[in-house]
Amino acid sequence: LLEEVTPYAPMAGHISFSHSFGLQEINHNNVVALEDNVVAYPVGRHISITNVDTRASHFLVPEHFDKVLKITAMAIAPSRKHLAVAELVSEEDPSQISVFNLQTQKKTKTLPCPSDAKISTWRSLAYSSDSKVVVALGDAPDYPLLYWHVDKNKVLGIAKVGQVCFRVALSKQVDASDVGTCAVSGPKLMRFFKVADQQLKASNATVGKKELLDYTDHCWLGEERVVACAATGEGSVFENQE
Repeated sequence: LLEEVTPYAPMAGHISFSHSFGLQEINHNNVVALEDNVVAYPVGRHISITNVDTRASHFLVPEHFDKVLKITAMAIAPSRKHLAVAELVSEEDPSQISVFNLQTQKKTKTLPCPSDAKISTWRSLAYSSDSKVVVALGDAPDYPLLYWHVDKNKVLGIAKVGQVCFRVALSKQVDASDVGTCAVSGPKLMRFFKVADQQLKASNATVGKKELLDYTDHCWLGEERVVACAATGEGSVFENQE
């Protein structure tokens, strides 16, 4: 006795992330604070947004996530409204920097890169104190440095550091027309950049007869003072680039 069987009809559904394990290692700022008890960090190709009190998490998953191979750097705007994320999108194409609105959790723009600037990896990002400017540091061999005005989607300046460096950071702005001084650090390196006449003008820190240390990280304290730490465990304080 044969019985008629109704063929199986596939049902459409939606799959969403519910949990993640681990933390992706990137050069700097792999954990940023969105609020007092909420942090964001990269997990694979996505950004996890986690409440440290309740341990509840959700994910920042852009529409282009299937094209992202790796997240290489992040920076949170001081306004806490936007997150800049450096992404490696393919082995052949240059890396890109996406800007996300943290209120809508949607991507708002991709920062334009000059056509002749082939950046394999962005290794460090920083926002200006007014949240309007992003500065990015690229990887070897040139270690390029780019400034963008985010609202205008415009490149303000580009330079080549030309030697190994790890971190980029912007000082507090003096006034609305100033975008701050950029400091870049690395082995035997502490260099400052300033936007002037649509160019980035560089100057090295001066330490007299002493030798610069092998710096691994640094941060600004106000407008003129930089604190840097070295691989030896020592620290240096620079004021007015000295």
